[in-house]
Amino acid sequence: MRAGDVISRTRSDGSFTDITGTPWESRPDNVRNFFETGVTYQNNISISTGGEKGSARLSYTNLKNDGIVPNTDLKRNGLAISFDQNVHEKFKVKAFLNYINTRSGNRPNLGYGYENPLYGFNWTGRNTNVESLKNYWQAGQEGIQHYDFNYLWLTNPYLTVFENTNSFNKNRILGNASATYDITDKLSLSVRAGIDTYDDKREFRRAVSTNQNPLGTYREDDVRFRELNTDVLLSYSDKINADWKYNISAGANRFDQDIQYKYSEASQLAIPGIYTLANSRTPLKGDSQKFNKRINSVYASGNLSYKNSLYFDATFRNDWSSTLPSDSNSFGYYSAGLSYVVSNMFTMPEAVSYLNLRFSAASVGNDTDPYQNVQNFVFNQNYGSSFRVTNETVLKNANLRPERLNALEAGLEAWFFDGRFQLDLAGYQNTSIDQIISRPISQTSGFSNFNVNGGEVRTRGFEALVSAEVVRSEDFSWESSVNYSTYRSEVTKLPDGVESVCNGYCRYFFGWRWF
Repeated sequence: MRAGDVISRTRSDGSFTDITGTPWESRPDNVRNFFETGVTYQNNISISTGGEKGSARLSYTNLKNDGIVPNTDLKRNGLAISFDQNVHEKFKVKAFLNYINTRSGNRPNLGYGYENPLYGFNWTGRNTNVESLKNYWQAGQEGIQHYDFNYLWLTNPYLTVFENTNSFNKNRILGNASATYDITDKLSLSVRAGIDTYDDKREFRRAVSTNQNPLGTYREDDVRFRELNTDVLLSYSDKINADWKYNISAGANRFDQDIQYKYSEASQLAIPGIYTLANSRTPLKGDSQKFNKRINSVYASGNLSYKNSLYFDATFRNDWSSTLPSDSNSFGYYSAGLSYVVSNMFTMPEAVSYLNLRFSAASVGNDTDPYQNVQNFVFNQNYGSSFRVTNETVLKNANLRPERLNALEAGLEAWFFDGRFQLDLAGYQNTSIDQIISRPISQTSGFSNFNVNGGEVRTRGFEALVSAEVVRSEDFSWESSVNYSTYRSEVTKLPDGVESVCNGYCRYFFGWRWF
């Protein structure tokens, strides 16, 4: 009997039975021995066929992982099929479909807190006999009271991984299809569609006597996700003469995203060890949410080249997003780039085998999450038979504008000594403006945050890549590379009316700010 088996050691008069003291000695491997050797098995089989007019492929993939944390695993099965076919000399089709089932009986918790067994090891002394915790129920109290060496801050790690499980079963389908028709030798039309959808069912069990859930908990989550992309693209390529070539494209896209989430929770178990929603000693908790988003787009791009040396690229795109107010839901993307392969135009020194100079500028717009500009009520738990709703904690803004990121980049790429030594340098600046920020406000307003546009963040950076072919021979080559990068971000402007923003932990004392 262990010292921690308190109930079994208690005599009728309230005194405890005698125990043999645990020696106060170092156990240097007490944490290491908790972990197991992780093993991953992966198998794949495929069948493919091909001919002059097309090809097809069918494959099956299986993955099985046993984690380094006891009683954790991951299993995945995937079935994929793809084909491409030249239906006609001017008409081609392609399709791909992938079904993936991913599941686990228990995934380990991460982060800081009782749910993560590694958190407990921060407070576990080197003298602790972790091996004795494997029998994680107190004698005579199986399923009712767990055994531990510290009941205040920790939960027995073996109870956590064997009883407090996080299981899931996720079925996902990925697919795309495209058709291309060559109207002429220079003009082609493409139609494409792609889908990503999954259904993820999760279960969370917490045994009675767990530190944060002394009466046990059971919860079911259901996440459904669907994303559909469809677009049409018209492309034209030609040349002005032998030196000048160009291609232009124009198209339209529709993006639809639908997310549904719901959960039900038995916050306290009526009977320990029975994990069903019906076994709840208190009214069930639950919630459901739906998020719908649509973006309609038009876009165009063009490329102009001169003697395979000078290249100019330009792109334009405009989006209309359902997540922004109707009078400001349109935003554009613009980019232009210039690349000059100097070594293709001029005779370079013998040591220089390639030299390319490049410069680009871009401006990118962005929307926000659904339902951020119209105030809504939130369903609350009923009070008896009375139905309740409450305000959201975030004050929405009907005047939100799209975010914007402006970017500049310049660089060069040079090869020396027949390509044996290569150098790539780049400097850039990114400036974010009109960011959509949920800024803190006084809670006396009835809200804790307010969605606003504002602020400006400027990031400047430099990147360098040096590569060299150290050894080059007919039978052996050795290449090595070193890269370096640095950047500095600065908040150059705050939203109107904001004097300071705390992204971490802040305290205010008599006008002084402590960060």
